[in-house]
Amino acid sequence: MEAFTCCSIRTSLIRRHYSGPGKAFMLSEDTYKQWVLMASETGTFHYRIDDRSGVVHVGELVLCPPGLTFYRQTLSPLAFHFVEFSIAISDGQSDLNPNDYMPCGKVTFQNISRIISTFECMRSAPVHYMEHLLDDILFQYLKESAALESDKIPQDEEVQKAVEHIRKHAYEDLSMQHVASLIGLSPSQLTRKFKAELGVSPNVYLTQIRLQKAKTLLTETYASLQQIAEQCGYDNAFYFSRVFSKFVNMSPSQYRKSQQI
Repeated sequence: MEAFTCCSIRTSLIRRHYSGPGKAFMLSEDTYKQWVLMASETGTFHYRIDDRSGVVHVGELVLCPPGLTFYRQTLSPLAFHFVEFSIAISDGQSDLNPNDYMPCGKVTFQNISRIISTFECMRSAPVHYMEHLLDDILFQYLKESAALESDKIPQDEEVQKAVEHIRKHAYEDLSMQHVASLIGLSPSQLTRKFKAELGVSPNVYLTQIRLQKAKTLLTETYASLQQIAEQCGYDNAFYFSRVFSKFVNMSPSQYRKSQQI
């Protein structure tokens, strides 16, 4: 997905439906000619689109691009919004491809209170105002995504080089002493600069990258803990489990079980 630029978003409502509370999906799957938004106002549901899947909670939504099959299953009594719409994005000079800017799958917002308030307004909004609300939701997503991306980009050139090396070799045997020496710093200098730029130490940054991959493997595969440990840069399952439990506050096995449907 492309980074956010100063662009305009225009949606055209095709159809919309609000169900709830306590309702379930009438169809377990469908394929649409245009974009579809499905959002939970109360309750939870499981979704799958192509290779993406997960559980959608209150204040979250799913975006499904045209032509893909949208599978869903109610997990608890729902109040939900369904909206089918077309979208045009422009940078002021030319039309842009929405697929390059819009996500496929679950969308989680930083400003939860704002999105829930928008959902409430969607219940009975007239067509012209509904399109305004859709524009606002998508613009909020793009704006928050851009903010998150900019937060991840360090300004210090030495820290940039360290980040690039850590990301490239995150799942290998990697020491911060080696990373520091590559860019001409001592380990303590690298740590100080890293914390000033990103708010965490290089070791914690590396661990966050590894554990994000571990969570995906625990959720989406049947790989053993030893296999996952090796794929994420750890020598053995015991040490991997200790690190995972410390940062996630539950064991890898407990996390895997908690994500099962």
